[in-house]
Amino acid sequence: MNCKIATAQPNHRGLKHDLNLFDSFEFQGPHGQHLCLVTDVLGYSLQYIRTIRDRHVRRLPSALTKRVAKQTLLALEYLHDVCGIVQADLKPDNILFHVSDVDAVVAHELVDDPSRSYGGGTHLVPPVVPIVSQPILDPVPPTQLEAVLADVGHSHWKDHHFQELI
Repeated sequence: MNCKIATAQPNHRGLKHDLNLFDSFEFQGPHGQHLCLVTDVLGYSLQYIRTIRDRHVRRLPSALTKRVAKQTLLALEYLHDVCGIVQADLKPDNILFHVSDVDAVVAHELVDDPSRSYGGGTHLVPPVVPIVSQPILDPVPPTQLEAVLADVGHSHWKDHHFQELI
């Protein structure tokens, strides 16, 4: 599915709001074989934004809600109408945001919290060393946030459902 999303219609207005797959590779780790996906660097989730100010307040400003809703609908339009994919796990945890200046934000975060590797690399040439995922917090004003629908793991094709209950 990720390959279809990446290649179906590169100029579609909704593509930039779906997770961009650059590459993939397999990694033999201590817990078995893993398929690793190389994607956009993304920041925090909508769920995180909902709880950032006050752990009890779950509301978002209406301007941000409208912006995220529009961008999510564009992502869903691309998935459904262009790729033939039904997104079956739409929730605030699966809506992430583009990072404004990846290099600057990552460099700043790595000073405070250096990356940790899983230990060991791959047999690829050049070798790839898998790094433990860590959150990246981007101080972007809410009016500039660009939403990305990030998880198609529970999705299915329009004409072939993997399960009947969603």
